[in-house]
Amino acid sequence: MEGIDLAYYLVHSMGGRSIFQYKAYLKKDMLAAGHFIKAVQTAGVKRIIYLGGLGEMAGNLSEHLKSRKR
Repeated sequence: MEGIDLAYYLVHSMGGRSIFQYKAYLKKDMLAAGHFIKAVQTAGVKRIIYLGGLGEMAGNLSEHLKSRKR
């Protein structure tokens, strides 16, 4: 990311083969976001554009959408 001012973020894992692998999916998603943050901070990127569908912002979001909000 050296030498760039703007980065797009669109990294979303979609989980495993079953609903029971949901926690592993969340962990992978947060790990990917953490790596992205570290890379843009190290490179001095000035702007990040997040591409994703958050949908509603109400309190009754699905676990999937709650992870996107985070």
